[in-house]
Order: sequence, then structure tokens, then C-alpha cells
Amino acid sequence: TVGPYPSRKTERNITRVASVLAQNENDFVKVFIAVSQLIGIVRKVVELKMIDRILFLALIAFCGLTLPSVRAEDYQAANYQGDDYIKYWTEYAILPKRCIVHNDVDVIVYSVFEQGYKQCADDPMGTYITPVGTFLNAYLNEVAQKNEDAGNDDYEAPYASFYTDCTLVEKNGNQYYVKVGCTDGTSQSISVNIYKDNQCETRDTSYESDDSNIDASELQLPFKQCQQCVNWVDRNDDNVDDQYYENREMNAPLCSGVWAYKETCDRKCQKNGIGTQ
Repeated sequence: TVGPYPSRKTERNITRVASVLAQNENDFVKVFIAVSQLIGIVRKVVELKMIDRILFLALIAFCGLTLPSVRAEDYQAANYQGDDYIKYWTEYAILPKRCIVHNDVDVIVYSVFEQGYKQCADDPMGTYITPVGTFLNAYLNEVAQKNEDAGNDDYEAPYASFYTDCTLVEKNGNQYYVKVGCTDGTSQSISVNIYKDNQCETRDTSYESDDSNIDASELQLPFKQCQQCVNWVDRNDDNVDDQYYENREMNAPLCSGVWAYKETCDRKCQKNGIGTQ
């Protein structure tokens, strides 16, 4: 660096370091902009008188210490969850509609509503799909929460919940892979299906159906039943901490669990399975 300003060579070196630190093209753009802004600040600071320079740097230090701590969680949520991140689920509701095979993947079709008090009778904010296993895991987390609220310490997830991921099973000397999915012939039921490969992508229809004989009766979803995203229980305020209510609003097991893995269900997708009950 020559004189009070960072030299052009120094700026190029900083940019080169930024490109190494960035993990992808989008990160590089963000880092490049930040570095450019920092260089601009440095240029302006050195042009100030000494007392003004001290006050200016103090102001930057104050902002750096206070602002990130105030909204850090919001920034992280928006950064990692996307622009459609929902922080509080209190007013929302979800309606599981049916189970379909979309692009060779078993998925749950569902709608999300911004005004849950209307019992899913108004227009949804969107209709989406999420893989069956992911949706079931989120639903079972909500069931577990409700049992905990009711003081049911003996609750155990259904046996078939072990198959929300592709799992190798051996029976009568035969090996095959199973995973939860849609029941053949209906869009309103869940089964444990049989596959030929360890990614559960190739269905095994050797027995005229890919449904296994594993009991999934306790694994069924509340299709066509409006579900509030946040479920409240009567609590003695003296027995809960200050964060209880906010955590409840933010951590909605079913809604937040499927929202993070949703895909938009277009018109063709929404017509799939309508005639199959």
C-alpha cells in the first residue's frame, strides 16, 4: 500500500482471497460486494480529520456490536431457509390432501393456509409436495409432542416408522429393501413398499404389487383433515420459562418440518390422484 489508500494491487489480492473463501458463485458475489464496501469505507475514513475519523470508527464498532446481536437469528433464518421462511406458525394451518407418485417419487400433496382459524376453508397460500418419508417424520414429531403435552410418557412411535428411509429387510432367507410410500389403488393411505435397490428407486412388483405385508395401520396421515400448525395446551405460567410460548410458535413440528422440504405442486401435479380415493 502506498499513501493513505489501499493500492489497486492490494484490492486485487483481497478480492482473490475472497474468491478462495467463497464456496460457490453466489457466495463470491456476496463476499465481493462486502469487500468492495469495506474498501470504500476505508477510502472515506482516511479522508476525514482525526477526530471525525475516531467518531466514525466508533460508530461502526457500535453498530457491529449491537445490530447483529439483535437480528442475528432473523438473518440466519432468511439466509439458510430462503425468502419464504416463516418464523411464527401460530396463525397457519395445513391440509394433507393425498398420496401420489410424482416423477417416480411417492409424495404427499398438501396445502398451507395463512388463516388457520378458518379451518382451511379459505384459499391456500399454496399447494405443495414433500416426500412421504419426510412428511411422516414431521407428522410423527407432532404426534410425539402432543403425547408429551398430555403427559403420556409411554408413547412410542409405530413400528413401521422405522421405514421412513430406505431399509434392508431379510425374511425367510430373502433380502429386499422397503420404504414408506403410497398404497396401491388409493391416494388416501400409506404402506411400506418393496424395492429392488438400496436407494429405493426401482419398485419390486414381483407379487403383483409393491406393497409389503408390514403393518402400517398406525402410520396413517389425517388426509383431508385441517391441522393447526401450533397446538396449545393449558399451562400454569409459573411452571414454564419465558421462552416457552415463543418456542412453541416457532417450532411447529409438522408445518415447519415439511415446509423446509416443499416443492410447488403445479396444475398437472394437483390433478394427479384426484380420481383415486
